[in-house]
Amino acid sequence: MSRTTVLIPLHRSLPWVEVVERNARALAPVAHVVVSDAGEADDALAVLRDRLADVDQVSFVGRRAIDPGWVAHCNDLQASVTTEFHMWLAHDDEIGADWVVSAERELDANPAATLACGSITELPATEASSVDHQLRRVECAPELSSTDARVRAAAMLSLLAQDAAPLGLLFRSVQRSAATRPLPHREGDVFSDVVWALDVVAHAPVVVTTAVYRKRWHPDSEHASWPPLGELPGVRAEWSARAVGALNRDDAVAAVAQAWDDELAREAVALRAALAKREDEISQLHAQIEAMAATVSWRTTAPLRSLRAAMGRSHARSDGT
Repeated sequence: MSRTTVLIPLHRSLPWVEVVERNARALAPVAHVVVSDAGEADDALAVLRDRLADVDQVSFVGRRAIDPGWVAHCNDLQASVTTEFHMWLAHDDEIGADWVVSAERELDANPAATLACGSITELPATEASSVDHQLRRVECAPELSSTDARVRAAAMLSLLAQDAAPLGLLFRSVQRSAATRPLPHREGDVFSDVVWALDVVAHAPVVVTTAVYRKRWHPDSEHASWPPLGELPGVRAEWSARAVGALNRDDAVAAVAQAWDDELAREAVALRAALAKREDEISQLHAQIEAMAATVSWRTTAPLRSLRAAMGRSHARSDGT
């Protein structure tokens, strides 16, 4: 019997049925795969039922009455899990069996941990998009597996650096079912995955695996519609409180202070680098101006120099020399 359930929520997923089928076939030997489409806005679920009819470890859940949005869909699926571990898998991303197997192994070896996570590498949305495009990679921070205070500090650093990607990565983790939490409902479901990660990490460490999750970043994805992290009002105050919520007052203050100190240090390094670059640009500009001035001076005095030379020759002839 499988120890892990892989939950694949669909929404207008016809463009991705081949990806979902590929994932299901790769994961079925090591996990129970649940393919769900609560709204059935297209025929993706029906197509996948036909394509995967020969795979015993895959089940399907269709139309049902739940709240709108991806958070409600994910939570509905999570509430149905009966296995020891589970995870969510987006319809346009890809993993291999090693993502599940290595996570189970690490969670067995670290019973205090709630999540097991590897790294993300970017898959091109299309073959053409991989040309002249530097693919992204996001690592799971090793600090997340250390002591509670450092766990929160690591979460804080991600937020204060305005980079939610390391925390968003945790949404792809294999989770210990008895210890994890539902996703929080937020307006538009914006950054619900990151806020969820903060809540989970605040109470238990994360174990890091060597497995790789292959993700597509593309304009039609859910995340692409979200505003930049820095534009969300009150994000630091709200998320900082979540990150240190399980600490006692002294440790919470220390974690926040350390995060701010680290951010100030990073900002100072960045500012010094920017100033040095600007000074170098100004020096180059001055050199160019001086070179141009010298050239202009040489050109504008050329007639005088020619006249002086001619006068010199004329004077020499009048002297008979």
